[in-house]
Amino acid sequence: MIHSIWNSIYINYDKSNIMYMTLIVLFITEIPIFLFTLLDILKIDSLQKYRIRYNSERVYPTNDELLHVFKESYKSFFKIYIPLFISSCILFNNIDWYPYKITKQLPDSIYIIIELFLICVLGDILFNLLHRLFHIPYLYKKFHKKHHEYKYTFALVHHYLHDFEALIF
Repeated sequence: MIHSIWNSIYINYDKSNIMYMTLIVLFITEIPIFLFTLLDILKIDSLQKYRIRYNSERVYPTNDELLHVFKESYKSFFKIYIPLFISSCILFNNIDWYPYKITKQLPDSIYIIIELFLICVLGDILFNLLHRLFHIPYLYKKFHKKHHEYKYTFALVHHYLHDFEALIF
């Protein structure tokens, strides 16, 4: 099934169009945030015991907090992430360079598994290093403090960043 879908895409679209299609992945990565936010909105008492707790006082975010963080987070998402993604696609298409192979033949499963593993591990290492860097007092005070504004974190806080920090991450 995957091979037939890929063949259809490869035959009907050129490399530049396929590059833009990867924008879908950016939206797919938001699905867990939406699902966990839905749980925060519904505030289901029976699920309270499964929430990450730093102490027994942990409470659900208020609807006002959720709305505020949602507006701020997705302002960054649509103001920074999407334009950066599209600009990168335009640049890569103009210089005829692609960050991944686009060939008619899909790679072997083992290649995909290894590449996904490396992307996950290296992505986590890079994220952790950058996050630690932003805890340097000057960077924390100037950029990163917004991200830690809420005592008890919730899913939407993932994108609740200063614009400069969102650009770096």
